[in-house]
Amino acid sequence: MFSLRNPGQRVHEEEQGQGQHLDSAQTEAAFSAQLIRHNIQVALLAAALGMTFGIGTALLLFENGVLLGAVAVHYTHQGFGLFMTAWLLPHGVFEIPSILIAGQAGFYLARLLLRRREDRNVRQSMREWLVLVAGLAMMLVWAGVMEAFVSQHHAPVLPYGFKVAVAAAELVLLTIYLLMIGRREIGTEARSRVPSENR
Repeated sequence: MFSLRNPGQRVHEEEQGQGQHLDSAQTEAAFSAQLIRHNIQVALLAAALGMTFGIGTALLLFENGVLLGAVAVHYTHQGFGLFMTAWLLPHGVFEIPSILIAGQAGFYLARLLLRRREDRNVRQSMREWLVLVAGLAMMLVWAGVMEAFVSQHHAPVLPYGFKVAVAAAELVLLTIYLLMIGRREIGTEARSRVPSENR
């Protein structure tokens, strides 16, 4: 959820404790559930728009990219880059890659539609598509939790340095996980090809 309101006013209100803080665990949990539902809906839409041969997926990714870029430039240009980084990254580290994976799922679906006559193993391809969708949904659950419980709490409640450090740790763990999964998938594909090549 982005805002293009006056960055200076926003930062001042947050640092003076005048922002709209989530004041209870129940409120935070409800807000987190709302974020998770919204983000998963957007991601599923991006994946499903592959039915438009990828055109809808590309437009949705472009729209979200422009909005995020506008917010980043707006805050950074006025000298509030640290605030913006601490505000967006704790949940964005998972949310942004998950939307990109949703885009990948959309383009993958478009490829299946365009090459359906050539692809003899449609079931296997659809299973791979569903794995992408399930993976991004889990990532968005975590992103929703982080946005409600960490990202929306600004200094002095949560120091900017702490929030950036949390985001950096998330990024390292996510990168390691994705690299491990990628290597395992490559190894599995290589093993599955050996018997057929030796025949």
